[in-house]
Amino acid sequence: MERIIETSKVRVTVDIGNKMKFTGMGRNYRIAKTTAAKRALRYLFIYLYNTNMYVSVIFCFVFRYLKSLEEQKLREAEKKTKGT
Repeated sequence: MERIIETSKVRVTVDIGNKMKFTGMGRNYRIAKTTAAKRALRYLFIYLYNTNMYVSVIFCFVFRYLKSLEEQKLREAEKKTKGT
């Protein structure tokens, strides 16, 4: 965190895996931190979108969701068999 006295702003730097750095500025620490995080997320989204990795990420989420639905149906079936 760095305070800039001339403009009364705060600058925050976010490191991601010691490979990428994103900075954010704002009136206070919270705003600067949020700005830096938004910049990092925007970059990562654009990177995933441009490298077609978003398809694999979406597939992973859909697969996990379907798996959880299947597990939920199995639990419900077990409850029914135990109840009767």
